[in-house]
Amino acid sequence: MVTNFAGIIIWTNNFPTLTSFYKKILYKIPYSEKTNFISFKKDSFRLGIGTHSKVHKFKSRSLQNNDQPKSFKYI
Repeated sequence: MVTNFAGIIIWTNNFPTLTSFYKKILYKIPYSEKTNFISFKKDSFRLGIGTHSKVHKFKSRSLQNNDQPKSFKYI
């Protein structure tokens, strides 16, 4: 059973847009910022956003969850 998350990494081919978006909604100065990767930290949790050369191949994939309570119980 998973008891906590250390972090999440989001790979994108639109790095500037996601970087700007998360800076605005998190109201935080990045923990680390480089030309192709940025991370935010809150306590022991980290959110990372970076570029990936093959992310365009999965453009049509969508991470949808139609039963959040069931998924939460599973985690």
